Amino acid sequence: DRYGHEIGDKVLVEIADVLRQFAVRHGALVARYGGEEFAAVVTGRSHEQAARGAEEIRRDCAARTILDGVTQLPVTISIGFTV
Repeated sequence: DRYGHEIGDKVLVEIADVLRQFAVRHGALVARYGGEEFAAVVTGRSHEQAARGAEEIRRDCAARTILDGVTQLPVTISIGFTV
């Protein structure tokens, strides 16, 4: 919200790419759930495996940056999961 719709759209594209790659690696079903919310469904995972998957997604998003002119902006997310 702080950086406007154009930057927000770029962030959504980056997060969607991270989730697409996660889906391919882990056989997950991912979808955009709301404006800036996504859901991933992975079956047959323990709590620990789900936590590792969530951390993998968080880490991969954090490795992305968005350019706002000349300033690099970090991509941060919050994740919740249930088993």
